[in-house]
Amino acid sequence: MSSLNPTNVLIGALVALVWSYTCLSFAAHLKTNHRVRTGYTRKLFHVLIFASAVMVQALGGFWAVCVFGSMVTLVVGYAVFRGRGDRLYEALARKQDGPNRTYYIVIPYFATLIGGMTSNIFFGPLAVVGYLVGGLGDAAGEPAGVPAYVVAGILTVFVRVTRSSSTPAKAVSQYWPRQ
Repeated sequence: MSSLNPTNVLIGALVALVWSYTCLSFAAHLKTNHRVRTGYTRKLFHVLIFASAVMVQALGGFWAVCVFGSMVTLVVGYAVFRGRGDRLYEALARKQDGPNRTYYIVIPYFATLIGGMTSNIFFGPLAVVGYLVGGLGDAAGEPAGVPAYVVAGILTVFVRVTRSSSTPAKAVSQYWPRQ
């Protein structure tokens, strides 16, 4: 997607949508058919999407990665919409997050999305370094299963945080109201 003509954008969006869905379906397949733990399936999806974002950024630049991110958002949104019991949702939602499983999909996802776009705005093509370091580093820590602890934010909103949670997700979740 080297230019912004509508045909390129539409084709790129369709390819990104199919690829994102395929990545999440693969993670769901591993969870349901091979009983791979959610920590691994969640981060496999994470690594696949981050590596794909690097390639999209390198080939198409900022607007291409924005289209890619939009399509990933649709796929993650679809999984969240389907909810508990759906294989796509279960590949992302950790059991230890209890009644807040959706919360711990949505908040880290949007924190990562905002962080990626901000990196792109400030650092341009070098944003891929952040994708690789942040994405792969966070992915490596997830399956470790570090116990959670509770932290108090300025607004005394108590949030369950693990050491493997990403820093942007921690920052956003401290001030995000929860039920």
